Amino acid sequence: MIYKQKTQKHFKWLYLALVPLLAGMTLLSCDKTKEAKAIDEPVEQKTTEAMEFGQADSPPLFANCDANAEMDIQKKCFMEGLTNYIVENFKYPEKAYDEQLEGKIFLQFVINQEGGVQEVDVLRNTFSKDSNKEAVAEAQVYAVKFIAAMPKMAPAMKDGKKVAVKLTLPLSLKLN
Repeated sequence: MIYKQKTQKHFKWLYLALVPLLAGMTLLSCDKTKEAKAIDEPVEQKTTEAMEFGQADSPPLFANCDANAEMDIQKKCFMEGLTNYIVENFKYPEKAYDEQLEGKIFLQFVINQEGGVQEVDVLRNTFSKDSNKEAVAEAQVYAVKFIAAMPKMAPAMKDGKKVAVKLTLPLSLKLN
């Protein structure tokens, strides 16, 4: 401490000025009025109450499925119908093909009480971080439109009533 130089007076004033500055910044960052405004703003709510696919007594059924068959056969028929729809109708998005984009797009959607597809959302994808962003965006938009265009089917049933069911589907983009 003998060899330490004394702090100059103007630096003491700077330290003193830091205290109210830090207090002001703390108060500003903890301002709850902005959070309250964000909470009060209306948020778009999804309107369909949907149960998980496995909770229904019978799954949604494509036109070629037998509604009087056993549950296991109905589920198998639904999955075959979904697979057939994808195999027969899926077209590789142009930019994704040009960029040789491969991976999976995980989609979540609801089959409503009338048997139509709605609320299709992309949950995530497995494309590499180096992938062309435009190609990935085009592939995701195409995937959403593709699933939304699925043909109408017989709705799922629970306790003798038509119900909406939520499904998650991994859609693979793979070049041969």
